[in-house]
Amino acid sequence: MRRTRLTMLIYCLGLVILTAVAAKAQVGPAGPRRGLRPMVQGGPPMFDFMGGKTVTGAPYSAEATFEHSQTLSNGNLIDQKNLATIYRDGQGRTRLEETRPAGSKNSRQIVRITDPVVGVAYVLNPTKKTAQKFTLPPSRPGRIGQAPRAGTNPNVNDQSLGSKNLEGLLVEGTQITRTIPAGQMGNSAPIQISTTRWYSPDLSLSVRTETTDPLRGNTVTSLTNISRSEPASTLFQVPSDYTIVSAGAKGRPRFAPPVPPQQ
Repeated sequence: MRRTRLTMLIYCLGLVILTAVAAKAQVGPAGPRRGLRPMVQGGPPMFDFMGGKTVTGAPYSAEATFEHSQTLSNGNLIDQKNLATIYRDGQGRTRLEETRPAGSKNSRQIVRITDPVVGVAYVLNPTKKTAQKFTLPPSRPGRIGQAPRAGTNPNVNDQSLGSKNLEGLLVEGTQITRTIPAGQMGNSAPIQISTTRWYSPDLSLSVRTETTDPLRGNTVTSLTNISRSEPASTLFQVPSDYTIVSAGAKGRPRFAPPVPPQQ
């Protein structure tokens, strides 16, 4: 019995160390990625379009596409595609409308509203006509015109790709390559993860992002059919016939991409 307990203790300690090393290796230009664990499922990666900072004075609406592909060790191919419509008004309020694919576990429409003006967010269920209410932390003003850059990490290198027109916007390109050194997480050779971003200073967001990641597969997020017009104010309000339910926990809801479990 004691030998069994000791074996389990050593095993758990090894898992803790491995998780810590992996988490350290995953820190890159976009910040920590919480080790090798999959992000919370539920929609396209809205961190580029909606989350983090409040951007005012730059309204827009667009169609958002998230594509993820990954080939597993047994040759099995995972291919996912999510579509959404995004709105942001001049006050920095945002709305995302997503219809999950028919083959997914929860095939239904989800609407998310973030209102930094009053400090709340809602997740609407059009079928049940309910709205989960969240309290937002204090917002941080967005710095329009600042594209994502690599920090001082010696294993992260960024390269300017110049500027071009994309979807009617002037965008600035940056390629960021992050290297996980050999032995960092038990890997026999260095692992390179490359991300290319085309960033709009006018809208303070990435219009297109492509990531090649041997660990998590390849992803492409993009905005199309972009309109710079002010969206209707009613888009950022909960309909009067909806029942509002408090979510209880404070904090910004996480709108992260669906990622398959790690093998």
